Amino acid sequence: MRPIAKPLTPKQRADILIAPRLHLHMLLTQHYDIAYICSVAGVFNIAGILALQLDRNDLQPYFEAAQEIILKLIEAKRTTADAEAPVLRDGFNLADEWISIQNTADLTKAIMYSDREVALGNTIQRC
Repeated sequence: MRPIAKPLTPKQRADILIAPRLHLHMLLTQHYDIAYICSVAGVFNIAGILALQLDRNDLQPYFEAAQEIILKLIEAKRTTADAEAPVLRDGFNLADEWISIQNTADLTKAIMYSDREVALGNTIQRC
């Protein structure tokens, strides 16, 4: 039986989802900042890890497509192109919904895994 999800605290929600959403908005309005890109990448990293952990292969293509765009933005040091914006926006909305419904144990595992991968340089979050 799957544990009942505890809602994120306001601080957790702000740290994990609200600040990155504001950063995504800034990227989509052509304000390049590597910190914005890394913030958004973190959401996709966590969402993708959760999808893998919970065998939701149907969600992976959305998060992977967004991660590919994030990687291009980092490499080219640019903001989004017109065709990229909807992929990031829709992917972020899905990631937000997906992360928000997770129980805190699964979410904590995903964040810890993401943090380890970032520390090892194994993720797209190259900041």
